Amino acid sequence: SVNTVKGLVIFTWITTAGIHYSNIWYGHYFPVSDSQSYDNTGGIYNVTKILTPEYTLDLQKYQDYSPLFLSTTFALQYGLSFAGIVAVITHVGLFHGKDIWGRIRSSQREPKDVHIRLMEASYKETPLWWFAAMTVVFVALGVTCVLIYPLQLTVWAYFIAILMAAFFIVPIGMIYAISNIAIGLNVVTEFVIAYMQPGKPMAMMAF
Repeated sequence: SVNTVKGLVIFTWITTAGIHYSNIWYGHYFPVSDSQSYDNTGGIYNVTKILTPEYTLDLQKYQDYSPLFLSTTFALQYGLSFAGIVAVITHVGLFHGKDIWGRIRSSQREPKDVHIRLMEASYKETPLWWFAAMTVVFVALGVTCVLIYPLQLTVWAYFIAILMAAFFIVPIGMIYAISNIAIGLNVVTEFVIAYMQPGKPMAMMAF
Protein backbone atom coordinates (compact mmCIF):
# COMPACT_ATOMS: atom_id res chain seq x y z
CA SER A 1 0.00 0.00 0.00
CA VAL A 2 2.85 2.40 0.82
CA ASN A 3 4.50 1.72 -2.55
CA THR A 4 1.18 2.29 -4.31
CA VAL A 5 0.74 5.65 -2.59
CA LYS A 6 4.34 6.60 -3.43
CA GLY A 7 3.72 5.81 -7.09
CA LEU A 8 0.47 7.79 -7.02
CA VAL A 9 2.16 10.87 -5.59
CA ILE A 10 5.28 10.74 -7.77
CA PHE A 11 3.67 9.95 -11.10
CA THR A 12 -0.01 10.89 -10.93
CA TRP A 13 0.46 14.12 -8.97
CA ILE A 14 3.98 15.49 -9.40
CA THR A 15 5.07 14.13 -12.80
CA THR A 16 1.66 14.63 -14.39
CA ALA A 17 1.46 18.23 -13.18
CA GLY A 18 4.95 18.98 -14.48
CA ILE A 19 4.28 17.50 -17.92
CA HIS A 20 0.80 18.98 -18.28
CA TYR A 21 1.51 22.55 -17.24
CA SER A 22 4.79 22.71 -19.16
CA ASN A 23 2.76 21.89 -22.30
CA ILE A 24 5.30 19.30 -23.46
CA TRP A 25 2.58 17.10 -24.99
CA TYR A 26 0.23 20.00 -25.85
CA GLY A 27 -1.44 19.43 -22.50
CA HIS A 28 -2.96 22.94 -22.42
CA TYR A 29 -5.34 21.94 -25.21
CA PHE A 30 -6.66 18.74 -23.61
CA PRO A 31 -7.95 17.56 -20.21
CA VAL A 32 -5.25 16.65 -17.73
CA SER A 33 -6.80 13.22 -17.13
CA ASP A 34 -9.03 11.53 -19.67
CA SER A 35 -9.25 8.20 -21.50
CA GLN A 36 -10.35 9.76 -24.80
CA SER A 37 -8.12 10.37 -27.81
CA TYR A 38 -8.14 13.75 -29.56
CA ASP A 39 -7.35 15.32 -32.94
CA ASN A 40 -5.43 18.55 -33.64
CA THR A 41 -8.55 20.69 -33.15
CA GLY A 42 -9.14 19.43 -29.62
CA GLY A 43 -12.14 17.33 -30.67
CA ILE A 44 -12.67 13.62 -30.07
CA TYR A 45 -10.60 11.63 -32.57
CA ASN A 46 -12.80 10.29 -35.38
CA VAL A 47 -11.25 6.92 -36.19
CA THR A 48 -13.54 6.35 -39.17
CA LYS A 49 -11.74 9.16 -41.02
CA ILE A 50 -8.51 7.16 -41.23
CA LEU A 51 -9.86 3.69 -42.04
CA THR A 52 -10.45 1.96 -45.33
CA PRO A 53 -13.70 0.04 -46.01
CA GLU A 54 -11.76 -3.09 -44.97
CA TYR A 55 -10.98 -1.52 -41.57
CA THR A 56 -7.29 -1.08 -42.20
CA LEU A 57 -5.28 2.09 -41.68
CA ASP A 58 -5.17 4.49 -44.64
CA LEU A 59 -1.92 6.36 -44.06
CA GLN A 60 -2.81 9.15 -46.49
CA LYS A 61 -6.12 9.77 -44.72
CA TYR A 62 -4.28 9.80 -41.39
CA GLN A 63 -1.81 12.39 -42.66
CA ASP A 64 -4.62 14.50 -44.10
CA TYR A 65 -6.70 14.33 -40.92
CA SER A 66 -4.62 14.59 -37.75
CA PRO A 67 -2.07 12.93 -35.49
CA LEU A 68 -3.56 11.30 -32.40
CA PHE A 69 -3.25 13.16 -29.10
CA LEU A 70 -3.78 11.84 -25.57
CA SER A 71 -4.37 13.46 -22.22
CA THR A 72 -1.33 13.75 -19.97
CA THR A 73 -2.23 10.92 -17.60
CA PHE A 74 -3.29 8.63 -20.44
CA ALA A 75 -0.01 9.12 -22.31
CA LEU A 76 1.97 8.75 -19.08
CA GLN A 77 0.21 5.50 -18.24
CA TYR A 78 1.32 4.04 -21.56
CA GLY A 79 4.93 4.76 -20.68
CA LEU A 80 4.50 3.41 -17.17
CA SER A 81 2.96 0.23 -18.56
CA PHE A 82 6.14 -0.50 -20.52
CA ALA A 83 8.24 0.31 -17.45
CA GLY A 84 6.04 -1.92 -15.31
CA ILE A 85 6.46 -4.94 -17.58
CA VAL A 86 10.25 -4.51 -17.61
CA ALA A 87 10.24 -4.09 -13.82
CA VAL A 88 8.19 -7.26 -13.36
CA ILE A 89 10.59 -9.37 -15.42
CA THR A 90 13.66 -7.82 -13.75
CA HIS A 91 12.33 -8.17 -10.20
CA VAL A 92 11.14 -11.75 -10.59
CA GLY A 93 14.32 -12.75 -12.38
CA LEU A 94 16.66 -11.23 -9.78
CA PHE A 95 14.76 -12.04 -6.59
CA HIS A 96 12.87 -15.23 -7.46
CA GLY A 97 14.65 -16.68 -10.50
CA LYS A 98 16.63 -19.32 -8.61
CA ASP A 99 13.58 -20.37 -6.63
CA ILE A 100 11.45 -20.71 -9.77
CA TRP A 101 14.11 -22.74 -11.57
CA GLY A 102 14.65 -24.96 -8.53
CA ARG A 103 10.95 -25.68 -8.20
CA ILE A 104 10.66 -26.50 -11.89
CA ARG A 105 13.50 -29.01 -11.59
CA SER A 106 12.19 -30.61 -8.38
CA SER A 107 8.47 -30.41 -9.09
CA GLN A 108 8.10 -34.19 -9.18
CA ARG A 109 10.34 -34.82 -6.13
CA GLU A 110 9.18 -32.04 -3.81
CA PRO A 111 7.62 -33.32 -0.56
CA LYS A 112 3.87 -32.88 -0.34
CA ASP A 113 2.60 -30.39 2.23
CA VAL A 114 -0.56 -30.83 4.29
CA HIS A 115 -2.75 -29.05 1.76
CA ILE A 116 -1.74 -31.37 -1.08
CA ARG A 117 -2.26 -34.41 1.12
CA LEU A 118 -5.78 -33.23 2.07
CA MET A 119 -6.65 -32.59 -1.57
CA GLU A 120 -5.38 -36.02 -2.62
CA ALA A 121 -7.39 -37.66 0.14
CA SER A 122 -10.62 -35.97 -0.99
CA TYR A 123 -10.29 -35.72 -4.78
CA LYS A 124 -8.87 -37.80 -7.59
CA GLU A 125 -5.95 -36.24 -9.41
CA THR A 126 -6.76 -34.94 -12.87
CA PRO A 127 -4.56 -36.77 -15.41
CA LEU A 128 -2.13 -34.73 -17.50
CA TRP A 129 -3.68 -35.98 -20.74
CA TRP A 130 -6.87 -34.09 -19.83
CA PHE A 131 -4.99 -30.77 -19.69
CA ALA A 132 -3.18 -31.62 -22.92
CA ALA A 133 -6.46 -32.47 -24.65
CA MET A 134 -8.09 -29.23 -23.49
CA THR A 135 -5.09 -27.25 -24.70
CA VAL A 136 -5.27 -28.84 -28.15
CA VAL A 137 -9.03 -28.28 -28.38
CA PHE A 138 -8.97 -24.62 -27.41
CA VAL A 139 -5.89 -23.82 -29.51
CA ALA A 140 -7.69 -25.43 -32.46
CA LEU A 141 -10.79 -23.32 -31.76
CA GLY A 142 -8.62 -20.21 -31.72
CA VAL A 143 -7.01 -21.11 -35.05
CA THR A 144 -10.47 -21.76 -36.49
CA CYS A 145 -11.66 -18.30 -35.42
CA VAL A 146 -8.57 -16.69 -36.93
CA LEU A 147 -9.12 -18.48 -40.24
CA ILE A 148 -12.90 -18.08 -40.49
CA TYR A 149 -13.60 -14.61 -39.12
CA PRO A 150 -12.16 -11.43 -40.72
CA LEU A 151 -9.91 -10.63 -37.77
CA GLN A 152 -6.91 -9.61 -39.94
CA LEU A 153 -4.81 -11.77 -37.60
CA THR A 154 -2.46 -14.36 -39.06
CA VAL A 155 -2.13 -17.83 -37.57
CA TRP A 156 1.54 -17.32 -36.73
CA ALA A 157 0.69 -14.11 -34.84
CA TYR A 158 -1.95 -16.04 -32.90
CA PHE A 159 0.69 -18.51 -31.71
CA ILE A 160 3.00 -15.65 -30.73
CA ALA A 161 0.17 -14.30 -28.57
CA ILE A 162 -0.07 -17.69 -26.85
CA LEU A 163 3.70 -17.79 -26.28
CA MET A 164 3.68 -14.27 -24.82
CA ALA A 165 0.88 -15.19 -22.42
CA ALA A 166 2.72 -18.37 -21.39
CA PHE A 167 5.95 -16.45 -20.80
CA PHE A 168 4.37 -13.76 -18.63
CA ILE A 169 2.01 -15.94 -16.58
CA VAL A 170 4.63 -16.78 -13.93
CA PRO A 171 6.19 -13.32 -13.35
CA ILE A 172 2.87 -11.47 -13.48
CA GLY A 173 1.22 -14.15 -11.34
CA MET A 174 3.98 -13.88 -8.72
CA ILE A 175 3.69 -10.08 -8.51
CA TYR A 176 -0.09 -10.39 -8.21
CA ALA A 177 0.24 -12.98 -5.45
CA ILE A 178 2.79 -10.90 -3.53
CA SER A 179 1.34 -7.40 -3.93
CA ASN A 180 -2.28 -7.89 -5.10
CA ILE A 181 -1.43 -5.64 -8.07
CA ALA A 182 -2.35 -6.99 -11.51
CA ILE A 183 0.02 -5.91 -14.29
CA GLY A 184 -1.74 -5.81 -17.67
CA LEU A 185 -0.21 -7.00 -20.93
CA ASN A 186 -2.49 -4.99 -23.20
CA VAL A 187 -0.06 -2.13 -23.88
CA VAL A 188 2.98 -4.26 -24.74
CA THR A 189 0.88 -6.66 -26.84
CA GLU A 190 -0.59 -3.73 -28.78
CA PHE A 191 2.96 -2.57 -29.49
CA VAL A 192 4.09 -6.02 -30.60
CA ILE A 193 1.16 -6.73 -32.95
CA ALA A 194 1.32 -3.22 -34.41
CA TYR A 195 4.94 -3.91 -35.35
CA MET A 196 4.21 -7.40 -36.74
CA GLN A 197 1.03 -6.47 -38.62
CA PRO A 198 0.98 -2.68 -39.03
CA GLY A 199 -2.18 -0.88 -40.03
CA LYS A 200 -4.57 -3.64 -38.97
CA PRO A 201 -6.59 -2.54 -35.92
CA MET A 202 -8.81 -5.65 -35.92
CA ALA A 203 -5.70 -7.82 -35.57
CA MET A 204 -4.51 -5.66 -32.70
CA MET A 205 -7.79 -6.10 -30.83
CA ALA A 206 -7.78 -9.87 -31.41
CA PHE A 207 -4.14 -10.26 -30.39
